Amino acid sequence: APGRLERVSARRGGGGEGASGFTLVEVLIALGILSLGITTIIGIFIMATATHKRAVDETTAAIIAESAFTELRGAVTARFDAASLEKSSDGPPPVLFWKKNAKAIGYNGYAYDVLITPVDTDDPAQSDTFHAEVRVKWIATGKDRGTTFHTVIVRGVSWRDLHD
Repeated sequence: APGRLERVSARRGGGGEGASGFTLVEVLIALGILSLGITTIIGIFIMATATHKRAVDETTAAIIAESAFTELRGAVTARFDAASLEKSSDGPPPVLFWKKNAKAIGYNGYAYDVLITPVDTDDPAQSDTFHAEVRVKWIATGKDRGTTFHTVIVRGVSWRDLHD
């Protein structure tokens, strides 16, 4: 009836008809599952960030190597001064440094070496074919990192000549 107060009894344990809410155990289990999920997602983000950084470093290294190969192709075509080449401890056959610890312009923290090996003769001034190697180096997460790229350069043959 209107205006009449009804007495609601609070029962221990939350059992019984009309009881609503969660028990402490249910809340603790839900928080445990939630924290496990959040921890997993944070771990995935950390791994994705590290993978992205590695991919950026590898891509930057490939850009630097391609730039070095392009510069080397121009020097080979112009018949570079073989006396300026420094011998490497790699070899035989004679492996020569065209550039050693060169700083990559526009890419802080990256350096590279360019090594060439004459293929058709031991004299780089007379050779028309070279095996070229670019070693790109950088520091990531406090450790020295690097990757190596290879190509063959033939004097007088351009990239376009091979694809026409």
